[in-house]
Amino acid sequence: MSSLTDQNMILPLATLIYYLMILLFLVLVLMIAISFYQKKKAEKKLSMLKPIFIKLLQENTGEVATTIQVSNPVGDLMDMDVSMYMIEKIRRETLNITDRKYQLWMSILVCCAYEEDKGIKDEMVQLIKKDMKSAGSHEDAGLLAPLCKYIISPFNLFTIIICLINEKMPDSILNSSFKEINSLVETYKISSDVKVVNRFELVTKSIPYIAVAVVGFIISWLMNCYNDMLPDYLYWITIMIMVIVVVVISGILWWIIGQPAKHHSCEEIEEGILADIPDLF
Repeated sequence: MSSLTDQNMILPLATLIYYLMILLFLVLVLMIAISFYQKKKAEKKLSMLKPIFIKLLQENTGEVATTIQVSNPVGDLMDMDVSMYMIEKIRRETLNITDRKYQLWMSILVCCAYEEDKGIKDEMVQLIKKDMKSAGSHEDAGLLAPLCKYIISPFNLFTIIICLINEKMPDSILNSSFKEINSLVETYKISSDVKVVNRFELVTKSIPYIAVAVVGFIISWLMNCYNDMLPDYLYWITIMIMVIVVVVISGILWWIIGQPAKHHSCEEIEEGILADIPDLF
């Protein structure tokens, strides 16, 4: 009689877990799919906005940034003046009065402004490295060339800009040009797009739980089909384990959904850019 009662209780519990696992699987897949779609949409928008911000960084000041030697049509070397862009002027103006931690990121924005011509960019990198070494920032000087080696992605460009804005840089940096950058960031709601991309990294942490939900679904299905093949105590142990799994996964999903997307710190951005370029090491 007791065994029959246990079987009558096990079957509906196994069925309930079966449907809960299906629900968990669908919620996980749907959450990841929506987050992936939002990420792609945000990245597309950032890609379209990058040229606008690069043009702003390239605003010509009418001054000379440096002079380089180039070959003329007959092969002789000749001097060529490199126009100074707005972002390079800001970097120079703040070189002696700004916290050193800002200098590396200001310098990367300079690399973005000059990235259309690799020869000029390489000359600017060498010039900036000299400035950094003169200021005692030898470690940052060593990082500059690797960080500027390749074209900065739209996402990384905007994370750097937002990082500098959020770091509450001194008023000396916030001249009319940089204020314009800040204004455009707010106008185009770039911060929200960057957060969407950052949030996808958080959501992807739930991917392994899809496999857990699938395994739970298979086990609960087998329990429904073969509920009288094993001793009752094994069924109860299995059901208890699966209930715990459902509760834990549900709690993790609730935590992920409730987590606000955050901007990365300058240090995290630096690590991310370096991690995207494995051949540097």
